[in-house]
Amino acid sequence: MKQDYYKILGVIDTAELAVIKAAYKALMQIYHPDRYEGDKEKAHTISQEINEAYRVLSNPDLRKAYDLERESQKNQYTPNNDDEETEENNLKDDVLNANWEIARQYVTNLESLYQSLHSLSPELSFTFKLELLETKRFNEADAISEVLKTWFLTKYFGENKDIQNFAVWLLLNKKRQIAQELNKVVTVLGENFNGQDIIDKLKIKHNLPYRTKWETQKTKEQQYQEAQKKNTEEAIQWGCMPILIIISVAYLLFVLVPK
Repeated sequence: MKQDYYKILGVIDTAELAVIKAAYKALMQIYHPDRYEGDKEKAHTISQEINEAYRVLSNPDLRKAYDLERESQKNQYTPNNDDEETEENNLKDDVLNANWEIARQYVTNLESLYQSLHSLSPELSFTFKLELLETKRFNEADAISEVLKTWFLTKYFGENKDIQNFAVWLLLNKKRQIAQELNKVVTVLGENFNGQDIIDKLKIKHNLPYRTKWETQKTKEQQYQEAQKKNTEEAIQWGCMPILIIISVAYLLFVLVPK
């Protein structure tokens, strides 16, 4: 199997041609041997990979053939290397930073949408940034972010909402290897398997402090019931207090007052 051309360009595999072109342009500004400030041999190798990825993905016929070739692997989730990811993302941000900074100042919640997607996948956030900068659809940023998030979760973890929520928790907590394991389990067992059973087994196997929304709600209900019980007991206690005071005063009068 060839290299993952989408991952080389840093975009998702449904990226439109405009996004692919923008990704290519941004990456070549980083890794072109005449521009790259680091190891020139490394820059030459990476720029060759970028050129090959762009050659295939920018041609509709070649891209279609490539997508068919990778069909069996397209739903496999592969975590990124954190160190390499951080270095490359910083370089990408430097290239796009000027225009993105302007957009951030005027588009409410733009950076939080970007960071939310980035916590799931750097390809998601890079695609999000490129698409907005290229199409100028900043007024649709929330909707575009939600579409990308839904696409990602459905592609790698199926349509079960409990599984999707669990996957989000794993990725937010940087448990990417377990997310990869979850992806494999879902791929093997399919959509009809009980999602809660999968979650429970992975929680036990990896000793995870994860709670489903139902478990969280149940805990809140238990806390509420305990609080209500405590309040009731205190109310009863304070309600009986006047009677206890009267009895105590009567007893003292009986004992202390001379007969």
